[in-house]
Amino acid sequence: MTSPTTAAGARQGRLRRPSGEPPPLPRELNRVAVAWLATFVVWAVIWVWVFLADEPAVWITERDLELMRPIVENRRGWLTPPMEWTNRIGSDWAVPIVGWSAIVIGRATKRIRHVLLLIASLATVAAISTIVGAEILRPRPLGFTQIGEWEGFAQPSRPVALLTTGLVAALLTTTPTGRLRRNGNALNASLLVV
Repeated sequence: MTSPTTAAGARQGRLRRPSGEPPPLPRELNRVAVAWLATFVVWAVIWVWVFLADEPAVWITERDLELMRPIVENRRGWLTPPMEWTNRIGSDWAVPIVGWSAIVIGRATKRIRHVLLLIASLATVAAISTIVGAEILRPRPLGFTQIGEWEGFAQPSRPVALLTTGLVAALLTTTPTGRLRRNGNALNASLLVV
């Protein structure tokens, strides 16, 4: 005798999973994933370009200084403390807080694969940004007084790379697909701009 579930599946032409949801793989990349991937590819191409020749590095440095000059000339003293605080939070506190929170939430909701991917992503990005930074040796802006803490080279920025990875991985680990995740992506982008 055929069970009602099997009979219903046979009528539809295919068998469904017991939950009624589609299988987890394969997944299609949505627009946000494509945008993040495209951004990564653009930066990777720029890094490779800088690796292969000195001229691009000089050109990029000159453009960087042109963009930096008006910002430095229009500094406001009252803005320095909040920006130093923002820098300290983004560089020292955000990645551990976001990362550990996502790990705890992911573990509590039994999203072990997501948690493992989050950890692997952070480790991979940390290694890549360290290696690329040591190879490019991009200097900090020349001729400008530095008013905040700054360690390492100008690019890639290891704290920004880790923060980006942590925010994106935490969002994917802790939120379901849909409106909440789209709003989270907008929030992540806003935090990274700050």
